[in-house]
Amino acid sequence: MSSPMDIFDMFFGGATRKRDNRSANVVHQLGVTLDELYNGAVRKLAVQKNVICEKCEGRGGKKGALEKCTKCNGSGMQTHVQQLGPGMVQRIQSICQSCQGQGEYINPKDRCKNCHGKKVVRERKLLEVHIDKGMEDGHKITFAGEGDQEPGLEPGDIIIVLDEKEHAVFKRHGSDIIMKMELTLVEALCGFQRIIRTLDKRELIITVLPGEVTKHLSYKCILNEGMPQYKNPFEKGKFIINFHVKFPETLSTDAIAQIEALLPPRPEYIIPDDAEELPLMDINPENDRHSKYRQPLEDDDDRYGRPQVSPDITKVNPQNSSFLQGFVQTLKTQKQYDSAFEDVETFLSPNIAEYENIKKLVYSPTGPLDRHYDDVRRFADAAEKGIKRILKAGGKRPILAILYQNPNDAAYEKYQQFDIAFCWESMLEAVMWHLVPLEIREDVPDKAAKIEALGYTSMGSLQSPVLSGIELGRIMCRDIGGSDPERMAAPNVATYVKELFVNTCIKIDIIHDQSVIEKEYPLLAAVNRAAKGVERHNARVIFLTYDPEGPIEKTVVLVGKGVTYDTGGADIKAGGVMAGMHRDKCGAAAVAGFLRTVAALKPKGVRVLGAMSMVRNSVGSNCYVSDEIITSRAGVRVRVGTQMLRVEWLWLMFFVT
Repeated sequence: MSSPMDIFDMFFGGATRKRDNRSANVVHQLGVTLDELYNGAVRKLAVQKNVICEKCEGRGGKKGALEKCTKCNGSGMQTHVQQLGPGMVQRIQSICQSCQGQGEYINPKDRCKNCHGKKVVRERKLLEVHIDKGMEDGHKITFAGEGDQEPGLEPGDIIIVLDEKEHAVFKRHGSDIIMKMELTLVEALCGFQRIIRTLDKRELIITVLPGEVTKHLSYKCILNEGMPQYKNPFEKGKFIINFHVKFPETLSTDAIAQIEALLPPRPEYIIPDDAEELPLMDINPENDRHSKYRQPLEDDDDRYGRPQVSPDITKVNPQNSSFLQGFVQTLKTQKQYDSAFEDVETFLSPNIAEYENIKKLVYSPTGPLDRHYDDVRRFADAAEKGIKRILKAGGKRPILAILYQNPNDAAYEKYQQFDIAFCWESMLEAVMWHLVPLEIREDVPDKAAKIEALGYTSMGSLQSPVLSGIELGRIMCRDIGGSDPERMAAPNVATYVKELFVNTCIKIDIIHDQSVIEKEYPLLAAVNRAAKGVERHNARVIFLTYDPEGPIEKTVVLVGKGVTYDTGGADIKAGGVMAGMHRDKCGAAAVAGFLRTVAALKPKGVRVLGAMSMVRNSVGSNCYVSDEIITSRAGVRVRVGTQMLRVEWLWLMFFVT
């Protein structure tokens, strides 16, 4: 142990860690064609890497110029202690800004002129990448020890990841090659002969003899003509042909008669008198599968998706003045027989809870409230547990009440003035548990709502319309932010927003045209580059405006990040950290949700402007990379780093306001 604090760090996750004796590996992606994977190839790739500075031999300056950093005492980390409340502190550790986490410091006048004290310099390295026959998409080629150099560390590796580009004719499936071949109806019925040009430029002749009928969507294969096996290229998979028979659009009357004369007669069916005759419509199942996500419908009953509505929230004013006191007495009686009564939620049977037609009673204790660290969250936690328990019991129309068992004690007097805050926290937590994910509401309509109505009774002045308006915004925010990357791809978000704000006081402007986005929002277009080739992932720009009735006293501007899925692009999110990145659109979701609440409450004197930049950060041969320099809408040259989506909007909002 270097210090007594190391013991604390071992138990509570401090910053003391063993540093790896190797520098981090550097990963580069290399786009390759199917021809190169089939025949093998040699590619040259220029990469940038860090190498030890020859002038200072990795010291960063003159000999003896290194000094121990006085700010962090050589640890490279600084610790800040923040007091959260009486007896509660938070210990925050961050990289030392003076030495940038190195633990050492060099006086500026003693720094190396070549590396400027960084100990390393950037160098261009030309790698010769050998692509062997049979390698697959995602195959990793490692150049051991060619990674970035750092003083005192072994160089890591440079790893080249192969990215197979789509072929115009062939598609790979493991060791097999699949191609689609279109046949005319004559060829399918009477036989044919075709020539296939392979990936190694050979020409193969395939023949189907007359009398052998080729069915639509049927498969045939040629053995040992598929992809070569990696490290055993003389063994190959299958060459599979998928036949698509092209039928004529129409037939003449004479042709129909001739065909009927050659084919077996049609089967005859008995048609009942009460049978309905309906027209057949053309449909493309592949396109129709996503049609409800893309095409808004005019009919309110068949509207886009199933936007969740807030449950009917009503304040209950009991006619019987002993309404709450009767509950308190019931709870006190139950407490005498249950030692865990104040620790867990309790369900009381109907014959006990016979007040005001209430048939089920759940008591969810907050626990003690008079300790110095107790706060409003104890009410939220109790509301959450209580609602979950009443749902399990089959309740659909719960009433939330805050009951103080001893209204004359000091705790009651202390908290009575904050009762409205406790009601807000409890109700917002309770309402949240009625949420059903958007995908469930659309696929299983019978499970579209957990709660039909929610009542509350309290000493505070909680307003039902305000609470309902806030929850409408939170629902919209969860729908956009929490739904999967396909359900809430950028075009689907635009359609969803348009549907929910139609016939409201919110003005909507949506930019669909990709050429306009490229011209007006070049930084957003850079992120959109890899996704642009997939129509259902194309970027959208959404602008929402609320203009109040009467004079405008102030303007609120909101700009939200709407990355529907963030793969990291060229800086791929490896190691499992990509999971959950569909929530990278929650910033834009919050903007939409806030405007939804504004639409419901219609505040006076406040103008609200909201911008949502919706895009998918895909990875591919056309993705943007760090260090690119792009000219923004403002005419400023920007080197790619992060936060590309909101920069142009923030600049634009400055002029709008």
